[in-house]
Amino acid sequence: MKKIFNVLLISLVVIGCQPNSKRQTVKEKIVETNENKNAKSKEETTLEAPEEYKIDIYNSKVNERNLKIVVTTNFPDGTNLLLSVGRPHYLKGKNEIYSGDIFSSDFTVKRGEIETTVEIDDSKWYNEHKKLVKQLPNDIMPIKQISDEVEISVTFSPARTQSKKILDLVGEYGENLNGEGISKLGKLTTFKASKKINIPFEK
Repeated sequence: MKKIFNVLLISLVVIGCQPNSKRQTVKEKIVETNENKNAKSKEETTLEAPEEYKIDIYNSKVNERNLKIVVTTNFPDGTNLLLSVGRPHYLKGKNEIYSGDIFSSDFTVKRGEIETTVEIDDSKWYNEHKKLVKQLPNDIMPIKQISDEVEISVTFSPARTQSKKILDLVGEYGENLNGEGISKLGKLTTFKASKKINIPFEK
C-alpha cells in the first residue's frame, strides 16, 4: 500500500513540474486556432473601390488662431493623405497666386476619417519670404497682397507612401481613381479637396 502511494505521489509531482506549454488545454488550442484564422482572414480581405472617391473637410474654431480640422473620406482605412494649410498671396509683378505654408503633414485614415488641430501662425512663412527678398532681390519679388482667408487642402497621391493594398486598389499611378477631385499630371493621377476659411492675416 505504501509502495502504491509513493508511486502516485511521484506521478503527481512529475505532472505538476511539466511546462505550461505541455499542459495547454484543448479549449485553449481551439481558441488560439480560431484567432489565427480570423487574423489571416482579415489580412486577406480584398478592398473594394467606391463608385466615386470623396474627401469632405469640416472645421471649427478652438480659439481665434486655432482650427480643429476633421476630414471624412471613403478612401479605405490605411490610406495616407497629405493635409496642408496655406495663406494665399500675390507677389509684385506676378499674376499667379502663391501660398504661404502654415501647416503640412501626412495622416493615415482610421475609421474613415482624420482629425487634427492647427495653429494659424503666419509669422514663419512671412518672415522667411522677407528674408529671401533681401538676400535675392533680383529673383524673389516682395509681397503685394495677402488674403484674409486660409486654404485647407487634403491630397491623395500614389507617389507618396502607400501600402501595396491601397496601390492595388487605386492603381500604381492612380489610374483607377475617379470623382470630382482628380487631377492628372503626365501618367500620375491624384485626388484633392480644399476649403477656404476666413482668418485674417497676422504677422
